[in-house]
Amino acid sequence: MQLALDGINAYKNWADYTGIAEPKARFTETGALWMLGKSSADNACAQKRLESFGVSSTVVDAQEMKKMFPSMSTDPCPQYDPETGEELPGSFGSLSALYEHGCGFMDSSDCLEDMREACLREGVEIRFNTSVSSVTQTGGRASGVKLDDGSTITSDTVVNCLGPWFDQLNQTVGVSTSTTMLPTRIQVGHLYTDDEDILNLP
Repeated sequence: MQLALDGINAYKNWADYTGIAEPKARFTETGALWMLGKSSADNACAQKRLESFGVSSTVVDAQEMKKMFPSMSTDPCPQYDPETGEELPGSFGSLSALYEHGCGFMDSSDCLEDMREACLREGVEIRFNTSVSSVTQTGGRASGVKLDDGSTITSDTVVNCLGPWFDQLNQTVGVSTSTTMLPTRIQVGHLYTDDEDILNLP
C-alpha cells in the first residue's frame, strides 16, 4: 500500500520527482470506482483500511452512483450459459461500490520519455532491444544480470522491473513469492464524443 501511495505522490509531483522543469507527462485526477461485487459491509471495511493510510473514499450504492455518473448503468452484468448462450437466472443483491478519491492516470508514453530524459541526465546507460535471461549471484546475493547474447553486467544492486512477468526472472535465482502473479490483458476503449455525461465517467 505504501508503494502505491509513494507512486501516486510521484505522479502528482512529477516535475519535482523527475527534476524536469516542464515534463511531457501530467497527472489527470479522475478518482477510481471499485465495483468488485462486494457487500456494503465489505466496502465499509475497505474504506476504514484506506482511511488508516490517509486515503479518502466513499461507499456508494446504485442511487448515489447514478448521481455521480449519470451515463453509467448500474444494472448487473447478466451471466450466460456458454453452451446455449441463454441468460442464466440469478440474484446479485444490492449494488455497492467504493469510490476512491485522488486517483488518476498519466500517459505512459510521456512518462517513459520523461524518465529517459531524467536517466540520461544522471548518467544512466539505456540499452534498447536487450533481453535479460537471468540474474547472476555471488555469495548468495544478486551480483548482476546475464543477457540473452551471453554477456553479463555486474552491479551492486539488481532491480526487477518486469511487472507481471517478474516471476520469470525471479525463478532464475530460486526466489518465490507468497502470491501468484499472471500477466493480465487490459482492454482500453477510446470513444470520441461531446457528451459531457460520458466525459465525466471515471
